[in-house]
Amino acid sequence: KKFIADENNTTLSYTSDNYTETETFIVINGINSEEFAKNIVLKLKENEKYKIQESAIVLTNENYKIVQIKKNLEKYQSSKKP
Repeated sequence: KKFIADENNTTLSYTSDNYTETETFIVINGINSEEFAKNIVLKLKENEKYKIQESAIVLTNENYKIVQIKKNLEKYQSSKKP
């Protein structure tokens, strides 16, 4: 929430989506490219005022839908490792 306010970008918003009973995704909506998403991840990691401790995962809308329906985030992540 703070990041979106600080960026003053009216196209960005966020949601808090349940993944399991104990895990929640904070999703930043309005990102239009992988490069933009990676830039946001970098800003959130490097700027101490955001206090991001968990690693970020960049997903397309379609992949996010599949991960949410099938609850297969670990499988998705392992398929993306070199």
